[in-house]
Amino acid sequence: MWFIHQIEATDDTQHPSWYTVIRSDEAEEYDGTAAAYGRAVLENWIDDAAARGEEGSDHVDEDGNGLLRVRVAFAGDAEAFDGPAGTDVAVVEATDLAEVVPPELAAVDAARENILYAERMVMLGHAQLATALDAARRGGHGANVLAERVTAAVSRPVALRMMPKVPVRVVWSVVRGESPTARIVEPGVAGVDVPEVILEWAAGHGLSVDDPDVWLGVTLASDAGEVPGEIAYRDGAVSESDGEAIRRQLAGEHEHH
Repeated sequence: MWFIHQIEATDDTQHPSWYTVIRSDEAEEYDGTAAAYGRAVLENWIDDAAARGEEGSDHVDEDGNGLLRVRVAFAGDAEAFDGPAGTDVAVVEATDLAEVVPPELAAVDAARENILYAERMVMLGHAQLATALDAARRGGHGANVLAERVTAAVSRPVALRMMPKVPVRVVWSVVRGESPTARIVEPGVAGVDVPEVILEWAAGHGLSVDDPDVWLGVTLASDAGEVPGEIAYRDGAVSESDGEAIRRQLAGEHEHH
């Protein structure tokens, strides 16, 4: 696997307050567990510091308590070391260097890390999918079509919850005489709520209960076209559910024509 690490030190082993000595954001591939990688990193750091006569070679205090530790995370986890050490893939204390990890415990560590890695990949995958679905919805692709497209990875309800509530662009039309065609539907028939501002606008163009020959229609902006008897039209937006209702009604009108 690929790992990153952060070496930390403390001056008080009784009440340790750890500070960062060095952080390696450059990923390293290691054929072994995160704990084994951490041991190798810490040993190399101590050996190099000792060879140069620098501070850092003293990795335990006079009582044998550790003054150094290394935290290990999976590569690409930019926020890995922002939380407490207990959330890391592995933490190796200087006092751990003298211990020998038996093969059966190393196998347990390896299995644990595989699970943690798989969980991280799922988390990253969900974040990537949410971003992609957001872009697709804003690009005009339908929620139901997108949910069907990703069902092998997530269920339809989960996919729908991941998507933003994108307003559906529509065109409102005030029409005289002609009944709805395959291009336009009556909002009441489709079960679509008409905003008050649209009703006021339509009234200004002749919509009235006293004139049944004048009616209000709505269609998706992508399906808008010339409507026989159209007096006026206006762009607008409706909710996703209303947009889906218009889409279903239009599909039914197309079948009848």
